[in-house]
Amino acid sequence: PPTAPAPTLVNLDVDLDVGVTDSTGTPVSGLSKADFTVSEDGVMQRIASFSADRKPISLVILVDVSGSIGSKLDRIRAAASSIIHQGGEHDEFAVLKFTSDTTVVQSFTSDALSADRSLATLHAGGETALLDALKFALDYANQNGKNQRKGIVLLTDGGENGSQATSRADLI
Repeated sequence: PPTAPAPTLVNLDVDLDVGVTDSTGTPVSGLSKADFTVSEDGVMQRIASFSADRKPISLVILVDVSGSIGSKLDRIRAAASSIIHQGGEHDEFAVLKFTSDTTVVQSFTSDALSADRSLATLHAGGETALLDALKFALDYANQNGKNQRKGIVLLTDGGENGSQATSRADLI
């Protein structure tokens, strides 16, 4: 009988961005490589390099402005504003809103005041195409964010009732 081919060993370099907080949520600084362990499937992995430098991020703030958000919109604006104003000088932010469609309210900018002002234009009403919005935001960040690190902050009440083009499997 034919023998199965030998498994192929693949070596990958993986970058992990880590933020550490204490039990009260306060960021912990001054950590070194010795303070961390990395394992995969229970097997310890070697940490090849370690840097405590903060790398800039291109962050999409994705805001649900569907009808169910109405009474929560002021708190959502305040949360988004807080995130924007905690950014570093090389971070950039984009503000996207969604109901049944997703719209870019503020394209990527490092100007915190511009990003913050865009939040005032948000008004609630409509359905919640949450999965479609997440897919749009992911594509937008990858295509338009200038920084290597990219992220999405989703501000929503969690209800999905309007996605047409995207399923959960599309996002995994």
